[in-house]
Amino acid sequence: MLYKRKNLESGMDRKYLEWTVPLIIFFLSVLFGLRGTNLALGLFLALLTYLSLRIFRYKNRLRSRDYIVAATGSAFSTILGFLPPLFLTPWGMRIDFVALPWIIIWLYSGLETALLSAVLSIPMVGYLEPGGGGWIGGIMKFLASIWMIVIPELLSRGKHSGLRFRVGLVAAIIVRSIAMIIFNYYFAIPLFFGLDPSLVVTQFERGLACMKIIGFSGVVLFIIEIIVWNTVQGFIDAFFSLLIYRGIAERQKLE
Repeated sequence: MLYKRKNLESGMDRKYLEWTVPLIIFFLSVLFGLRGTNLALGLFLALLTYLSLRIFRYKNRLRSRDYIVAATGSAFSTILGFLPPLFLTPWGMRIDFVALPWIIIWLYSGLETALLSAVLSIPMVGYLEPGGGGWIGGIMKFLASIWMIVIPELLSRGKHSGLRFRVGLVAAIIVRSIAMIIFNYYFAIPLFFGLDPSLVVTQFERGLACMKIIGFSGVVLFIIEIIVWNTVQGFIDAFFSLLIYRGIAERQKLE
């Protein structure tokens, strides 16, 4: 009887979280919104979070502890976002450590918990961090970073070492770069700067005129810049998250 009561309370806690977490996301999005679309964005993010929680609970893949881990990772991502970026590109991409908690959570607690933490981080990353870029910046950070989790998970089949895992990390950086070329061209840069997609390459070329010296221009310049900086960010995400994860794992073994 006590066992059943414990399970019931756990289920009630999860249902409570399914409603409260999306509401918090919604109010944060509206409160800290910098554009007129923040109300619609808040509703979208709240719905996305609610559906994610429902799916994970339906599949019984998340425990109450996982919700706490996801929320903690989101908080750490926000804190890391307040650190000065290692580099800021002309089109607004920040080279930083924001995605490290998501990847570390994936290594420790699995794909579902990491994805939930990343979703919860979208409004905080976009609105609370200096130069976060509002809802566009938050969503783009999410869309850029999830490949560093999803691709290795699929290719390595849950193993965090060995050839499959290393190939997965390399493949993740490649997929990330391709995805960001598409999302920057059709979504982020046009919306953030108010440009028609057909003008993105022209404005990009003006902002990076120095690159013409070494022979890059037009679409080639745009593609190379996106690939270079996403490769740098992908390497930073993979290297430091693995370094922290293995350092903690070794310390736990010694204890």
